[in-house]
Amino acid sequence: FWKIPEGGRFFVTNFAMGALGYGLPAAIGASYALPEGSTVINFTGDGSLGFVTGEMETLARLGKNIKVVLFNNGNFGWIRGTNHFSFGGPDFSPSFSKTNYVSLANSFGISGFRASTLAELNSALEGLFKTSGPALLELMVPSPEQWVPPVPDWAQKAKGSGRDCDYWG
Repeated sequence: FWKIPEGGRFFVTNFAMGALGYGLPAAIGASYALPEGSTVINFTGDGSLGFVTGEMETLARLGKNIKVVLFNNGNFGWIRGTNHFSFGGPDFSPSFSKTNYVSLANSFGISGFRASTLAELNSALEGLFKTSGPALLELMVPSPEQWVPPVPDWAQKAKGSGRDCDYWG
């Protein structure tokens, strides 16, 4: 549950796992439910965006003020994390080749920004929100076995093996 303290703000999610590709089409739809010129922010991962990359053309064509914040960990994080923490298994290739999502956005005529370090984040966010119309911010983040996300089962397994974790749930 996330309470939004100010009126006129909304948080929309599918409240389920496994809905890869949901975010960008949902953001486009949400933009039609809001007053013209409203900003819609789509938080998504590289795996999810891969399912609907063609919608970047739709985003560019419509020109809506939709900001895509892309978390790029270079893999299907949930699959990779489950394989790593639940099965200790070898990587069976839920990883991607290096994709330059800023260049991808640019190829559709959409402005793109990237932050690979915390020091780069403020200027990248500034560029994202100063851009009129659609824009993409690619955030380079570690994969699940490098940084344990707040998944209780994974956190317990990390703790049991002496790994550092930001969440102990």
